[in-house]
Amino acid sequence: MQFKHIVGQRELINKLISIIENDRVSHAQLFTGSEGVGKLPIAIAYAQYLNCLNRKYFPDADSKKELIADSCGECSSCIKYEKLSHPDLHFIFPNITNEKVKKDSSSQSFIAEWTQLLLQQKGYVSYDEWLNELGVENKQAIINVRDCNNIISILGYKSFEAKYKVIIIWLIEKLDEKTSSKILKVLEEPEERTLFILISQNQERIIKTILSRTQIVKFPKISNEDLMDCLQNQYQYPIVDIKKAIRQTEGNFKKTLSLLSQSDQQREFSRLFIEWMRGSFRGDFGQLAAFIPQLVNLGRERQKQFLAYILDEFCRCLRLNYIDQCDLQFFDGSELDFMKNFYRFINKQNITFLSDVIEQGIYHVERNVNANLIFMDLSIQLNKGFKMGKTS
Repeated sequence: MQFKHIVGQRELINKLISIIENDRVSHAQLFTGSEGVGKLPIAIAYAQYLNCLNRKYFPDADSKKELIADSCGECSSCIKYEKLSHPDLHFIFPNITNEKVKKDSSSQSFIAEWTQLLLQQKGYVSYDEWLNELGVENKQAIINVRDCNNIISILGYKSFEAKYKVIIIWLIEKLDEKTSSKILKVLEEPEERTLFILISQNQERIIKTILSRTQIVKFPKISNEDLMDCLQNQYQYPIVDIKKAIRQTEGNFKKTLSLLSQSDQQREFSRLFIEWMRGSFRGDFGQLAAFIPQLVNLGRERQKQFLAYILDEFCRCLRLNYIDQCDLQFFDGSELDFMKNFYRFINKQNITFLSDVIEQGIYHVERNVNANLIFMDLSIQLNKGFKMGKTS
């Protein structure tokens, strides 16, 4: 995996390259940031660059003018890294018993599935996606004592061929606290030329003693511009669909791709949102009574998704009101005409009330309350909330 294939994050990548070029590689680094910003693919690209036998410069895919350092992709080390089969590259990740592994699970038990998923998704893997791959969507996977023992075993032998032995621990916050002492010992007394890359999307849940022994690298969200360039040039999605997806995903590349794969649903949600908000704002309950069957016909799961979509749009309106109106560029046509006026009525006077109303709606949908009653009551409450917003 090479840096040139990463979505955005150019400034951070340049800093990581500088660390290697200046021979300042810390033995334990923590890559932390929200989901979908590229921590895992960058960790792999970083390790590949570190062990590349013939580093080169390539044109920057974003600027098309500047040159960036990268692994060559052609030497014996890079070829093995591209297949995730290098003998000095090791992965530790949350796991749990399933139909295949009935007991004593470890990362090694699922390395084939893990490697296949990483290659399919180009390194951009979410926790839920991994649980789905394991077939244990309703369970919680952890990094267990067998994984920690495996790390100790890995450290017990020398590198096969690479300059650095690399151990990538994905979602270190999933570490079983009872086994943390084993990890602490190897972080305190590292073997020479061994690099630990710990990856987290919730730094606050990491055991403090582990946190204190790492060099922290914070990952920002991927910029909307970088997402736009990637999705247009590499995936050829329509610009209108890209804009709709980006405005909901907060720099999460995985979530953006997921929404784009459901672009028909997103267009339908947008249409329903505008019509429902207009009717509720006006308090036109005759029109709403005729409209609500469209929401009822969505079915329970899509009703929950639609209400979650509305929460996202309310948050977007709040940012437009108080932070930056640049996000209006991610609306088009009738959506833009609607949002330019609507966002002003989502403000500090009513955002808590409106959010609570929608969350209560999700609660009632989950408990299979009559959908007609849910959405008519929500309409009445939304009308009340919009009146509160008019007074700001």
